[in-house]
Amino acid sequence: MLDEKIECSECHRVFFVKSTAGKRVVAPDYTKAYVGIGVVIFGIIGIFMLSGGNKEAPPKKKVVIEAPPVGRGDHPRAIALAKWATAIGGNDQLVLATHTDLRAMAQFLELENNDSATVIAALQTLESTSLLRTMECSAMLDSDADMTADTGTAFIYVTPKSGDDRFKRNTNGKFLVTFTATGDAVKVGSFKMTLQPVWAPGKRPGVTRYTPNRDIAAPEAKTITDSGGTRVVQESEPAAVPHWKGATPELRALADEVTADIVRSADNMSPAALFNRATMKIRTMEQKQAAVPRVLNAMFDRYSNVNKNNLELSQLNRALIHWTGYAVNYQVPDINPAKDKVERESAVRQWFAFWWRYHLDLSKFFDERDNLEAEEDAGGGK
Repeated sequence: MLDEKIECSECHRVFFVKSTAGKRVVAPDYTKAYVGIGVVIFGIIGIFMLSGGNKEAPPKKKVVIEAPPVGRGDHPRAIALAKWATAIGGNDQLVLATHTDLRAMAQFLELENNDSATVIAALQTLESTSLLRTMECSAMLDSDADMTADTGTAFIYVTPKSGDDRFKRNTNGKFLVTFTATGDAVKVGSFKMTLQPVWAPGKRPGVTRYTPNRDIAAPEAKTITDSGGTRVVQESEPAAVPHWKGATPELRALADEVTADIVRSADNMSPAALFNRATMKIRTMEQKQAAVPRVLNAMFDRYSNVNKNNLELSQLNRALIHWTGYAVNYQVPDINPAKDKVERESAVRQWFAFWWRYHLDLSKFFDERDNLEAEEDAGGGK
């Protein structure tokens, strides 16, 4: 059976008798198969590790460059408002026409017409816009809501230009403006100065200088509350006031006579017409210049006890009002002794502050507190 193909009954291997005669049966060698399988397995593991478990790699984050936030000072509306203010002094007709609410501005300025030419001419000539025309202008919106609202408010700041010696260093002014807006396009409807820049001594236009009265202390600002409300007034400490230096002997005699009659008119036994007869004797400006200091001197004599001398002080107060047109809120009725004393003393001090300013020329009287403060500078300092 050498040529026959036989199957082993034990291992079921098939072989030819002729090729296996005289040979021992050898167990099968699976080494190569094991090595091949191992290589395949390690290859699969390596691929898995390199691919991260077949997971997709996360997408790279896109770098987004965000624009810096816009503030109230660099918002397009603020830039447009600064451009409007600058255009007033730069004579930029187009900017003024497109950035001004002509109807609202004409009403605010009390103009008869609201056409572009009339409103622009007013903006370029009125005293209220003089600082906008001559100083550097910048703007800031009043609040975050003004960035998007249809109406809003903003501040325009004015600072001196380089070389402008009219103002003190590091000073600025501030205007409050109202506007309407469509998107970032704005139209100004009104403006108002809320902070006055500090002028250099002697540079402020339209300010009249005064020589202070050397017999009276320089005025001080005082906050008072009386029947007229709460307000700031100027007060000077009362002192003995001599005759007006320009008074002739006749004027001095007249002033003394009139003052004495005014004091006597406070007596209930005096003629009812005495006060009017006395005050009517003072008519000319020279007579007033001579009479006022004598009345103030009479007030000083009674200042130590204003409540006791109330009726006489009230008549002296009436005379000063009659001659000068100036008035203080002198408390005549007796209400509360302590309160009456405070109010009456304040009224007398206000009259002395008035005369401190106008003692040389009563005709220059006008009530403007800024000039009173400016006068202290002109008088050689406090």
